[in-house]
Amino acid sequence: MKLFLASSSPRRAQLLKEAGFEFQASKPEVAEIKKRGESPTEMVKRLAIEKSAWLGHREGLWSSVVVIGSDTTVVAPGGRRVLEKPKDAAESQRMLKSLSGKWHTVLTGYSIQEWKQGRKIKTKTVVIRTLVQFRKLLPEEISAYIDSGEPADKAGAYGAQGKGMSFILQVKGSYSSVIGFPIAQIADDLKRLWKILPNTQKASS
Repeated sequence: MKLFLASSSPRRAQLLKEAGFEFQASKPEVAEIKKRGESPTEMVKRLAIEKSAWLGHREGLWSSVVVIGSDTTVVAPGGRRVLEKPKDAAESQRMLKSLSGKWHTVLTGYSIQEWKQGRKIKTKTVVIRTLVQFRKLLPEEISAYIDSGEPADKAGAYGAQGKGMSFILQVKGSYSSVIGFPIAQIADDLKRLWKILPNTQKASS
């Protein structure tokens, strides 16, 4: 059974590859837009399902495939406002100032779906909630970080796996979920529900 990753994210691909899984990656044609009245949790869950289904339906027309779809968002302190990818440097600065010295939430939804001959056979969808605490950031640190270009394509205007790692004091929950998705939970689901093992476990069995 072929494994697919419904994402163009190099971070998600790296996590899955380093865990020892063989897969093909493809970017799903799904608009990452929050619907009116939709909570952040509902949004990441829906988008994960839609991404997985888009690729699963396409790749599973003539064979059996398992597809992982995922979506991550950052929720501002207070838990109400979603911090999406910043539109410009000024918005990056506002986001980072709002996170400075505070706890915020990172939500990652993932949906693993099995498709066969155009039909969805089995699915597992989960939303993982991780709490992240930033240290107090100096204005010049924020400016230098924005100038590095790293915040431009990151939800919440920071990358936990890059230079933004130095901003993080504590993480309560899955650190890999903050980077891209919760690889331990996904690996466990693939093993238990689909008998898909990473190369390391295949070699030792």
